[in-house]
Amino acid sequence: MLTVTDANGCIGTVTMPNYVCVSATVNAQFSASPQPTDIFNTNLTFTDQSTGSPTSWNWYFGGLDSSNMQNPTYIFPNESAGCYDVILVANNTANCPDVDTVRVCIDPDYVIYFPNAFTPNADGINDFFIGVGEGIDKYEMWIFDRWGNLIYYTDDISHPWDGKVQGKSDNLVQQDVYVWKAKVTDVFGKKHKFIGHVSVIR
Repeated sequence: MLTVTDANGCIGTVTMPNYVCVSATVNAQFSASPQPTDIFNTNLTFTDQSTGSPTSWNWYFGGLDSSNMQNPTYIFPNESAGCYDVILVANNTANCPDVDTVRVCIDPDYVIYFPNAFTPNADGINDFFIGVGEGIDKYEMWIFDRWGNLIYYTDDISHPWDGKVQGKSDNLVQQDVYVWKAKVTDVFGKKHKFIGHVSVIR
């Protein structure tokens, strides 16, 4: 209704058969699970918790990928730890969108494995001996023959034993069982010691 009064005090009123509609604004919210998590479980589920009757959802996973599902899942990279900003843009039929951002983190973890045999025959398969794992910060390894003589040492996990006596010969050692010892410091600063046997198979 509109009422108008002129300078003479005359009043006119008009009513239009229209409505002013006020739509609800979306309040975007979501949760991520599991959190916290580590590099061995990077499959996260995102649950929409938005209010305001949203009808569309646009997700952005730290610049890696996107989705328009309401409750998507996404597998983050597991090569290394890191944090990612996940963004949800929720919208409704009145085009009243809102944005929510949650940072999810993939934490490091530690695991190491030592094989019990290898075949240093240059065929490209199982030619070297070294510890293999994740979350390793510092590494040392010693190899001894059956008489207790040190035949190999490394403080670099990227330098495995090739089955030769270090610094003395280019020939492979004989087929036998050798003793190894390793010291490892993980990414959390915890120190680990290992002793075992490895068979050289030729």
